[in-house]
Amino acid sequence: MIRRLQSEQDNLRIKRALMRQQINQSHRVDREFEIDERFHSVSMYVKHNKVEMDDCGYYDQQIWKRLDRFDQVMPNQRNNCSWVIYEDYLYIFGGFTFNGRLDDVHRYSFSNNQWQHLNTKGQKPSARENNGAIEYKGCMYVFGGCDGLLWLNDFYSLNLKTLQWKKIEPTGQCPSERFGIACGAYQTKMLIFGGCDGTHYLNDAYVWDFEEQVWNKLQLIGDVPSARSCPSFSTFNNQIYIFGGFDGVNRLNDFYKINIFTGKVKRISQHGTIPCPRYFHTSEVYQNKLLLFGGFNGHSRLNDLYEFEFGSKTWKKLEVNEPPKGRSSMVFQLYNDSLYVFGGYDGDELLSDIYKLEFKNAQVPRSSFLQDLRSLINNPQMSDVVFIVEDHQIYANRCILGARSEHFQTLFFEEFRDKDQIYIEITECSYQTFMDMLQYIYTDQLDTYLNTNRLLSLIVLSDHYLMQRLKYLCEEQLIKKINCNNVIELILFSKKYNCRLLRVQTMKQLVDNISTIKKRKDFINLAQEPEILLEIIQKKC
Repeated sequence: MIRRLQSEQDNLRIKRALMRQQINQSHRVDREFEIDERFHSVSMYVKHNKVEMDDCGYYDQQIWKRLDRFDQVMPNQRNNCSWVIYEDYLYIFGGFTFNGRLDDVHRYSFSNNQWQHLNTKGQKPSARENNGAIEYKGCMYVFGGCDGLLWLNDFYSLNLKTLQWKKIEPTGQCPSERFGIACGAYQTKMLIFGGCDGTHYLNDAYVWDFEEQVWNKLQLIGDVPSARSCPSFSTFNNQIYIFGGFDGVNRLNDFYKINIFTGKVKRISQHGTIPCPRYFHTSEVYQNKLLLFGGFNGHSRLNDLYEFEFGSKTWKKLEVNEPPKGRSSMVFQLYNDSLYVFGGYDGDELLSDIYKLEFKNAQVPRSSFLQDLRSLINNPQMSDVVFIVEDHQIYANRCILGARSEHFQTLFFEEFRDKDQIYIEITECSYQTFMDMLQYIYTDQLDTYLNTNRLLSLIVLSDHYLMQRLKYLCEEQLIKKINCNNVIELILFSKKYNCRLLRVQTMKQLVDNISTIKKRKDFINLAQEPEILLEIIQKKC
């Protein structure tokens, strides 16, 4: 038994060595590897001179479970309702029935599988269907839709704690009336795209700024999608992913991502088993993958489930036991490693059933992925690049740095592509700041104990290395540290380095506390930026 076990361990060591050898031999070509089933939890491939790894999801013996309870009042059958998730609840609003549109609100508890009708207050929206909704800071925001006669562009918020509706008066460049939009939110921005106004199909985009309380039209650049309504949409980081839809003539199955901040659009290449053209379908992002379900293909309602891996850009159809009946315009929500489907339309009748699909296997060990990546930071045995910073040697890995920063990608795979070991001197920052940046690059996290000076230094470095997400994370931490003693320094810094989130919050602190702050000696420093002084005066008047 001991001899056999040792042989198996030897085989594993040999196979790992062969995998490493394949990677080294394939340094300059795009290539995929066939990996032994013992390594089923990781897929690995080289693309554009970078080694990339993805966790491989598995769905063996997974089953859809119907959760309907007959001892409670369920929401009546409907499709095209809007929904958000907040804390441990799913909230749904409105929708379509054969007796007309709805304006009710229901709440579903994930923990006890129980529905509750909510009595809301305030100026609520009219009955409607197919409107976009997102959750931001405990409020459900609802835009547009169709009431059966008119297409709408009104905008409401529902406080999910107090159940108080509030109509938001339009300001700025307001979107036109429409239904069937794609929408998503990230940080302080909400984006809507496309839809139909009853006459025309649309492909314009607008952004609502929750801090400034204003609409702005977003100029899309790049691979702008054709006009459409009723695509699926999901938000992942600062991108909204849009698949398919209907353009008035054809159902679609093209795939795009839109940067919520810049309006840059990229059409995503697709491989594998691509879902057929459809609309009224839904999608969710789970563990760096996009899951897509159901919809209408022009002939029948669908109940197929697909997975798209962002790394390999490959679709895979997931075979899951006992799926819900085919449907369109349903609720599709991810919560705690489970998918939930509610309601919709099956082509004959409206539905109010609810299903759950669990992904997690209780026997899977807790992930050590972040700890494993942290172990590569400043690890001489595992490195292939050495940085010299303030006479310190810092060891790192080209493939990881190149995958996380366009600056490093250009540096390593164009300027130094033929060198086995690289030594690079860094003069633009301190040793501590460079280590803080590496911590983020390897873990996608920022330590919460960083002081103000370290965060400011990181923002300067993030601009140099083209890492916008790092910059936003630093701004979020700095906002929590704003006070009357540092607000002048921070607002001048935000102006110099174009820190939009920080600029808004420092300006608010200045305006709210101007009587105290103007007595400070450093208040005179604001004379460097007349634009800031003018904005203070305008906000105080």
